[in-house]
Amino acid sequence: MSENLTELQRKVLELILSDAHRPNAITSVLRRRNFECDQNEVVQALLDLEKRNLVERISEKAWSAKGSAEDFVE
Repeated sequence: MSENLTELQRKVLELILSDAHRPNAITSVLRRRNFECDQNEVVQALLDLEKRNLVERISEKAWSAKGSAEDFVE
């Protein structure tokens, strides 16, 4: 599996490294930072990052980054 992340995936990791967030909150923050995305794209990015073992669900809706995710954030 390739370790190359999309820009959206990197931005999602940046947000959830310090604090867990729901996809809706992630989408809102990214839009305020002038990064166009919708909630479905954020959910897909989270699911892909979960497959790569970089994030995990900590509740039914909230996601958090794992320690290994720090290597992929600028």
